[in-house]
Parts: sequence; C-alpha cells; structure tokens
Amino acid sequence: MSAAGAPAAPPSGYVHDESLWPVSVTMIPARALDAEIVEHMRYVDGLYARGEPFLTVTFISLRTRITSGQRAMMSRWMNDTQAQMEALNKGAVFITGSTMFRFVLSGLMLLSPLPIPYEVFSEADAAAPWLRRKLAENELEAPFDLATGLRRLERRFQAG
Repeated sequence: MSAAGAPAAPPSGYVHDESLWPVSVTMIPARALDAEIVEHMRYVDGLYARGEPFLTVTFISLRTRITSGQRAMMSRWMNDTQAQMEALNKGAVFITGSTMFRFVLSGLMLLSPLPIPYEVFSEADAAAPWLRRKLAENELEAPFDLATGLRRLERRFQAG
C-alpha cells in the first residue's frame, strides 16, 4: 500500500496503517489466533522487503493476550529477522493506556530488550515527540500531521 493509501487490514484482527509513513502503525486485537500472528509477521517482512527505513507504533489494549506458543513463534521470527530489524526499523513505540500493562511490558523489555530504540507510552500525544526526534535522528521526513494522525488512530483503536 502506498504511504497515502487507506489503512490496510490483513485477513486478521490486526490492523496496519501506513498513512503516517515512514511510521507504520499496528493495532493489536484483544486475542489473536496463530494465523493472525503469522499474517502480522508476513506484513512486517513486507516492510523489510521494501528496504526503506521506518519506525513502528503498536497500540496494545489491556485485553491483548498471546499464548506462550505465540510468544515462542514471535521470538523465533524476531531472531530470524534481527538483522533486518536493526538495519531498517529505526525505533519502536508501544502505546497502552493500562498502567499495569506498561509496567509488565517495560519489565519484559528489560529482560529481553529489542535491538532497536524503543519506548512505552500511555498515549499517542506522549509518543509523538519521541517519534519526531527519532525521525530527525535518522534523517527521515516526519509526516506533517504526525501528532494529529496518531490521535486519530488512537481514537479508532479505543473505539474498536
């Protein structure tokens, strides 16, 4: 999909949006099936295949759950794609309104940190300055409407 294109929803509960490219946004459903996680990994593989640097934003709800098998599957995939991640993903933001989930996610990241810069935020408005800074550091053009676009997507995620 083009940077100006409409949000793409793969045949899964995950929603991907590239309207703020080079920031790719993913909204994770409450509970995903294995096939949905595989489809999400293929989507990210497609981002890597472009060969263009980008940043990621992931909206996560309090209801988001994955099984230990799904975590293992994602861990293997992340190990297999680590070189692409380090080369092309210039930063990751996780946004969740749950204080407990932010605490748990931050703890997990301490135990198994990503090989790229990342932050966990409570809302889109708090994430926008961090994203702008990382875009500038990597000489990537920030979308003019980054903060507004993130708020729009956050409202969409919260309504879903």
